[in-house]
This record gives sequence, C-alpha cells and structure tokens, in this order.
Amino acid sequence: WKEALANLAAGEAKGKAPERLRKRLLGLVKAYGIPREHRDAVWTWCMRHAYGYAADNDSETAQAPLSPSRSPRGSPPELRRESSVEEAECASPREISRKAELCSRVWEREGLYEQVLRSNAGSCSPFAEQISKDIGRTFPEHTLFDTQAGTERLKRVLNAFAVTSSIGYCQSMNFLGGFALLVLDEEEAFKLLLHLIEDILPAQYYTNHMRDSQVDQAVFAALIKEKMPALSRHARKHELPLTLATAQWFLCLFVYLPSEVCFRVWDLLLVDGIRVLFMVALALLKLNEKELLQCEDASQAFMVIRDAPKQAHDSRLLFRLAFKKFGAVSIRKISALRRAARPQVDATIAEQVAKRAAAVKNRERLAAAKKALERARAETDCEEEPAAPGSPALERPSSAALPVPVQECGRADCKACAAAGKWTPPRSGGREARKHSCRI
Repeated sequence: WKEALANLAAGEAKGKAPERLRKRLLGLVKAYGIPREHRDAVWTWCMRHAYGYAADNDSETAQAPLSPSRSPRGSPPELRRESSVEEAECASPREISRKAELCSRVWEREGLYEQVLRSNAGSCSPFAEQISKDIGRTFPEHTLFDTQAGTERLKRVLNAFAVTSSIGYCQSMNFLGGFALLVLDEEEAFKLLLHLIEDILPAQYYTNHMRDSQVDQAVFAALIKEKMPALSRHARKHELPLTLATAQWFLCLFVYLPSEVCFRVWDLLLVDGIRVLFMVALALLKLNEKELLQCEDASQAFMVIRDAPKQAHDSRLLFRLAFKKFGAVSIRKISALRRAARPQVDATIAEQVAKRAAAVKNRERLAAAKKALERARAETDCEEEPAAPGSPALERPSSAALPVPVQECGRADCKACAAAGKWTPPRSGGREARKHSCRI
C-alpha cells in the first residue's frame, strides 16, 4: 500500500488521468481492502479526484463547469451536480483530467471548515435542535462518542454541514458523520460528508419526498427481479415490501454492518461509485434468501432484513458474492433503470401531494364551518335583552315551575290516563266527566 500511494503521487506528478489511477486503486481495494493506517490518505485522494465518477449521480441535465468564486464548495447548490453519465462517458481523458484538476483545487481550499464554524458561531441553525437529539442516538456504545468531547466534535461537523450543504440536514446523516469521524479528523470528515451527499448520492436522496431514494429502491426491486427471480416472485405473492425495508441500508450507507465490513463498503464506494451499494445490498439479500423465502408475513421479512447486516461478519464472502455474482451491475445499467423508474415515482409523489392538499383543504373547510357555527350561536345569545344583575329574569326557573303542555282527549274511559294517575273522574259526572287534561 505504501508503494501504491507512492505510485498515485507519482502519477499525479506526471499528469496521468485520475481515472486510470483509480482503476489501479480499485484492484487493490477489491483484493485486500484498505489498511487502517492508510485509509484516511486513500479516502482523501478519492475526495480530491471526485469528478470522474461524481457523474455517477446521473443528473438529468448537463451542468455548467465548476466556478471557484461562486460558493464555498466552488459552485452554487443548483450547479453542484456535475454532469450526466453520458457526459462522463463521452468526455475525453484530457477534459476529465482538466475538470478533475479544477475540482481538486476547489476541494483543497484550506480553512473552509473553520470559516464555516466562525461565520455561524453566534447564530442558531434551524437544524440545531434535531442534530442535538440525533447525536445521543449516534453509536452510543462507541468510546469516541461516549465523552462530551466526542459528541461536540460530531455536533460541529453536522452543524457545519447543515449550513453548507444545499439540502440542509435530516436524520441518518448523523450516522454518516459519526462513521467518518472514526477515520478522519473534523475537517476531513466534514468534507467527506459533503462529498458523499453532494457528489456520490443523487440530488434528492434526503429531500422531503425522498424522490431519488424512492427511485433507487425501484431500481433495486428491478435488480432483485432480474438476479433473484424466485425471491421476487415470493415477495409479490405474499406482499413482502422488501425495498421498503432495505431503504435504510442505502440512506445510512450500510453503517449497520460490522464496522470492519462497513469500512470496506465505504472504501469501495469512494473508489468505485454508487453501484457498490446495489451490489452489496443484493449480496446481503442473497445470503439471507433462504430465510426470506420462508417468510409469509411482512413483519417476518422486516426482522430478517433488519438483522441481515448485523450477521454479515465474513467480509470476504460478502464481497466475493457481490463482485462475482452481481459485478455486472454497472453505472450505465443503473442509470437506465433510474430513467425508467422516475415517471412512476413522480406520479406517486404527485398523487400523495394531491391527497395531502385535499386533506388539508378539508380540515380548513371543517374548521371554518365550526367557527361560523360558533359565531352564529354567539350572535343569537347577544340578541336576547340583557337584564340587570339580581333581577328575576336572570334566575333560571325550576323544572316544576315550567308550563306543562295540556291537551283534552274527550274520553271519560281513558284508562291510560287513569292508570298513570293523571286524571280522576269528577264525582258529579255529566259532560265534565267526559273531559279531562292529559299531560304530555
């Protein structure tokens, strides 16, 4: 690995394209993994030369080149998605090298993290409360976050990311920031978090509707159907929501795996791009396929999928399966499946938004009707003549004093009235005996 890092430095000095160097690096990472003592150096190199596969995010429109003067990252948020996969595949090595060099200059700006911390020292971020809640749930058993100093480091990284990123902060980012701090210092962990969410993952992975996360789960469902048809048929037959359970794997980038296995996933993710997430997810399902085929209930499937990462201790078996059986899952294929899945996902989101808007409008209409009714009742009460305090009009009469409706039935033999004690025939008889008062 020392020789490999020296070759990377020599290749950069000679002006070799980062993509050629990345391919050499990928062979080493696949075969041996990155040793702990060299992991920070390799991760930093991958971040600095992100252009070649930052295009893996498959943005839908070609973007303008980076402009170092526009924002701390070098480009405004709406232009940070560099280019589509087609652009990356058609660009010449010289163009890729030029943009990689520009990206490197932007990425290596010294003092960015400290500048963000200083500029937001006295202000309260709108995400500060949520970040404080999530920090207590971030690897509570790890010694790094068992102390106040460790939690303060994570809080600074997450707050700096929230005010710098184009999407702010949402849950599950705390696990990404915490895992980055296990390898890197604060500033590099901050840069890595930006790199993962802004460059590698699609743009709308963590937005309100999580549109791109839903798209990737649709892609994953299509891959399951192709690579594991028996499991796909079983899931449809018993209505097992496999992708609903596996979405957490993608959102948290497999931090639920044993730490050494997750380190290797991140090694490959930084070197080989987002296709690694799909390959590892397929390998995890393959390792647990027998258990899933026995599940006939959604809760059972959820439990199997929830426990699958915790039981994946054999990293060699996992990655051998991922690359040998599912290595054909390419960026080009993922991009095609994404384009096919987006219309359906967009239609589903539009339907959900319409239903939510209709529900809100219905609640507002009911609230307005309730207020109108209360207002009408208040106006009716105000129309009554107000009486002086202590006057008899303010005293509510008792039930005995209320007038009782009376009707004459005209029958002297009204047994019902006689039985109820409501009428006693007069002694004199005659016409008066045939009339009596029946109380209703």
